Amino acid sequence: MSIILIILPNTLTAMENLSEKDKECIQLKYRTKYEKVLKASEDLDRWSYLAFPSVLQINPSTVLISYKRGEAHGGDPGAKLEIMKYDVIKEKELETKIIGDIDGLIFQMGEWVKFPNGDIVNYVDMQKIVPTPNYRNNHRIGIYYSRSQDNGESFEVMKKMGPVNGIEYGYVFEDIIVGSQVYMLVMTFPELLGKIGKEGWKYGEVHVIKSNNNGKSWEFVRNLSFEFGEIDINESSFIKYGDGFIVTTRGYDGQQWIFHTDNNFKLVKQVNLTENYNCVQSIIGRPRLFLKDGAMYLLGRDYTNPYSLNLYKIDPKTLHLETYVTLDQRPGDAYYAEVFFTKKNGKTFFNTITYVKSVSNSPDIVRLEFPWEEINGVKR
Repeated sequence: MSIILIILPNTLTAMENLSEKDKECIQLKYRTKYEKVLKASEDLDRWSYLAFPSVLQINPSTVLISYKRGEAHGGDPGAKLEIMKYDVIKEKELETKIIGDIDGLIFQMGEWVKFPNGDIVNYVDMQKIVPTPNYRNNHRIGIYYSRSQDNGESFEVMKKMGPVNGIEYGYVFEDIIVGSQVYMLVMTFPELLGKIGKEGWKYGEVHVIKSNNNGKSWEFVRNLSFEFGEIDINESSFIKYGDGFIVTTRGYDGQQWIFHTDNNFKLVKQVNLTENYNCVQSIIGRPRLFLKDGAMYLLGRDYTNPYSLNLYKIDPKTLHLETYVTLDQRPGDAYYAEVFFTKKNGKTFFNTITYVKSVSNSPDIVRLEFPWEEINGVKR
């Protein structure tokens, strides 16, 4: 199914009657939107809950997409990790196959990393149901991964990543390549550290690790939860900027922060986006920072009612929001979105692949496309 949505022209304007703290948060509105369902839950007899896509562009027209095929958002033993190779320009599914399937385990979500030597690896948030008093029953069991050495044509059998400097991680968020070095954002969990106590829920921590040998081994770099003020955070994103990094974090306290660090991930500056801007309702789920044409952007799910998929333009020097656009908003479980760009007839298009609730009440995997000039917030 494909949908083209046309909005009246000349709507790329600021919102009226902005509050004092929201004056710099200008809302943009697109004129053209294209939507295509890539995998429909209603076409599947079982394992039809499709969610949490991760996207890797392997050439100008083709992407690899990994996503969960389960029975619920979480807590569904037997859930699998499926991948699709898709030609965006021809709008053609080239190949689909399951690369993660182990009885009794939950392949919750994969994350792609392409290493400097060309190897492609999918790192998976692996879970198992373990009934535990005063704690949740979904336990992380440590990251699993599958490697391809032929640009995604074939993948090795899933294996466990193992500890890094004695710490076992349960969830990979994102990676950055700096020369031959790869940095990765990862998260610890109490059950992996043997720290489930009578106090009940204890949050994990977000760390930076790095590899100098294409992921064959890793070493610890920095505990960002501690560095940023001993805060409880989960999903995070980062980019290389200048001589340091910019990091954004989703807080368990309902706050979305953005941080500037030096080259060793030591804190330099921070801004609370939730506190300063009405256009950030709460936290940004599965945030994605990226740079394009010298500007910085943040894509993610804002916890509006219903959820909305928003794209924010942020000044990387001040860390303040400049513009935002709501790309999609509909009821139900939705919006772990990834970004890539395509060109058609000399024009640049912003693409995101995400999941949204469908007519079957289970999510579909969809692609949304917008002319970049309509949503990038660049004054012309």
